[in-house]
Amino acid sequence: MIFYFSATGNTQYAAQRIAQATGDKLVSIRQCMANKQYAFTLRDGEDLGIVAPTYFQGMPLFLQEFVAALQLTVEGTDHYAYAVATCGAGYGNSGSEAVRAAQKAGVRLDATYRVRMVDNWIPYFDMTDQAYVRQAEQTAEEDLAEVCAQIRARRGVYLPDCLPAGREGELAAAYDESRRTALFQVSGKCVGCGRCAAQCPVQAIELKDGRPAWVREQCLLCLGCVHTCPVNAIAYTQDTSKENKGKPLSIKIAQVGKIVTAGLTAAGAIILGEFFEKALLQLPVMAIEIPLLGSLANITGMFMASLLSGVVGAILKSTMII
Repeated sequence: MIFYFSATGNTQYAAQRIAQATGDKLVSIRQCMANKQYAFTLRDGEDLGIVAPTYFQGMPLFLQEFVAALQLTVEGTDHYAYAVATCGAGYGNSGSEAVRAAQKAGVRLDATYRVRMVDNWIPYFDMTDQAYVRQAEQTAEEDLAEVCAQIRARRGVYLPDCLPAGREGELAAAYDESRRTALFQVSGKCVGCGRCAAQCPVQAIELKDGRPAWVREQCLLCLGCVHTCPVNAIAYTQDTSKENKGKPLSIKIAQVGKIVTAGLTAAGAIILGEFFEKALLQLPVMAIEIPLLGSLANITGMFMASLLSGVVGAILKSTMII
C-alpha cells in the first residue's frame, strides 16, 4: 500500500513508478482527505509507503494532517515501511519529520528516501529552461531506479537532516507567511474552466462570476492551480500592495524581508553546497558514493552550506523590525 500526495503530478509519477516496481496498490491522500477515509488495514506481508513532495524543506501540512488522522490496523509482523520525499532543490529535514509523524500514528519507518525531480517552485526556478528540465528528468529517473531497487530489497536507509537546529521553525514561519492566498492573481486570460478550483486540495478556490476567487486566507501553496491552468492565467506574486495600503513602511519592509530572507538563505544553501562540494571533491575520500544520498562531498557540503546560510539568515533577521 502506497499513500501519495501530489498537486502538480511530479510525486504522482514517482509513486506510480514505485508501485509498478513493487506491485503495491496506490492510495491518493487527496481522495482520502476529501472522502474522510482514514481507516486502513495493512495485511501480513504487505509493505507501507508514503510518497510526498517537499515544501519549504519539510513535510507538507496536508500530509501531516492525514498521517495524524490515519487509523491503521496492522496484521502480522512481515512489513516494510518507508517514506519517499520528492524534491527539486533539497529535501531539508523531511526525512526525520516523516519518521516522527509516522511514530505518532503508531508506524515505525524502516527507511526514508529522496527523489530529485524537476523543481516546479516557479518563484525561484525557471521551468522554461529546457536544458535544466531535461537534466532534472534524467536525474529523477536515476533516483527512482535506485529507490525502487532499495525498496524491493527492504534496505534500512535514513536521510540525514540538511537543516541546522532552529532553521525548521524559521522556514515554517516563512511558509506560513508565503501561503496567504492574497498573493495569487488572475489575469484577463482566464476562460473560467474551473480546473483550478477542482484541483485545489483544500478547497481554497471557488468560481465566482466565471473567475476563480480564493475563499480562504491561506492554502497549501502547492501551486497546483498555477501549473494546471490551461492558459497560464494564474500567477503567484509577492505584490501585496492592496492589502498593505496604509501600513507603515517599516512594517511592509519587515513583512517582505521575512520572506526574502528565508528564500535567500535557502537558495544560498543550495549554491554554497555546490561550491563546497566541488572544493571537497579535490580530496579522493570525499568522492565515495553513498547510495541515494550522494557523495561524501555532497553531504558534507550541504551541511556546511546550511549551517553558514542559517547563521547569515539569523543575522539578517535580527536586523529587521519585526
